[in-house]
Amino acid sequence: MKSKRRIRHPGRLLAAVVFVLVVVYILVQMFGIMYKDYQTEIAMRYTMTDSITMQAAAAFESQPVEGSGQLGYLVESGERVSTGQAVAEKYGSAEQALANRKLQSLEHQAALLEQSGNIDGASLDVLTQQMQNSLYEVLDALDSGEYASCAEDFDQYLVAANKVQLMTGQTEGFSASLEQLQSQSAALKEAAGTPDTITAPASGYFVPATGQSVQPYTTEELSGMTAAQLQQTLEQPVYAQEQGAGRIITDYHWSLFGVLPQEEAARLSSGQKLTVRLPKRGAELPMTVALLEKDEESGLVKVQLTCENITAQIVGLGIEEAELVLAEYEGLRVSREAQHVAVETDENGVQHEVYGVYVKQGGLMYFRKITDKIYENDEYILLPLDGSTDGDNQVREYDEVIVKGKDLGDQRLL
Repeated sequence: MKSKRRIRHPGRLLAAVVFVLVVVYILVQMFGIMYKDYQTEIAMRYTMTDSITMQAAAAFESQPVEGSGQLGYLVESGERVSTGQAVAEKYGSAEQALANRKLQSLEHQAALLEQSGNIDGASLDVLTQQMQNSLYEVLDALDSGEYASCAEDFDQYLVAANKVQLMTGQTEGFSASLEQLQSQSAALKEAAGTPDTITAPASGYFVPATGQSVQPYTTEELSGMTAAQLQQTLEQPVYAQEQGAGRIITDYHWSLFGVLPQEEAARLSSGQKLTVRLPKRGAELPMTVALLEKDEESGLVKVQLTCENITAQIVGLGIEEAELVLAEYEGLRVSREAQHVAVETDENGVQHEVYGVYVKQGGLMYFRKITDKIYENDEYILLPLDGSTDGDNQVREYDEVIVKGKDLGDQRLL
């Protein structure tokens, strides 16, 4: 019996081949998407800073405030006080200290409620705006680390919110709450007693004793150090425990003392005014270069910067990292790794090397020339903001710049 040969339909075979090719194409595209052999970043508007960083010791003219034991402070850190003004109270026991703190808190709450009850001439729109502004101030203070100002801003928010409730009929008043606070205060007054008062020995800016260590050197001692001695002091800082009830900073002029290599210090000049940032404190201050003292033997320069700004943040400065801002520049930030050199032929047939970057557009890459840089450091370059594809500088804002990749070339497939 003869066997029959089975013949496949050619149309089905062709469809199978096409299907396999489509699947392979999709897999190749997916592999290309998921396993890119290039990295990109967006050219964004950015401000870059030309700065010098150094360790520095803060020095203030100050006078100690005598006192010890259980203390309660009557003024805030950095607050301006006058000679003889009460700055703290001394309590005979922990119970008396606790009673006084509770009493002060209750009296503060009562004062806020009394303010809240006065709505004569108040405007609902104005109060709503005050609530919003105070809330923003609280958030800004938290973001910048200025926690001391949060309480005052929140008090303003609370008073405005209470007045809104009173004006809109959400509450009939605060008399019941006030009576309750006053009753609690009366009960505490006997336990609180009459604590001893500690007064300021001089006029100036009060700094409470927080139990933290402080930088012990005075302006005179730091001024007398050579650059090498100051560098050793900054590398191996010595701290002292703050004594007494605190201190009074008697002069709003204060200094930062630091050390720089001669090549970096050459960028500074005596009398130069600049901005100094203290990153760990979230502070930015206008300062003046008061002294540049070169030490030929060590190759170092001692730098003294002076300032006339005093705030609660500043009075607690010790040995800090200081960023001396010389200039700021705005432009399009691009990674230095993205730069390449290409060959361009002019209208006379002469070839020239040109600098630029490759940018991704759709499935192609394009070479974009760079002829001008605003600023650069070890990581980034800053390009002009007015880039155009038909100009000298061709990188534009939001271009997707190829930082790393293989087989780069103008108008090539990615």
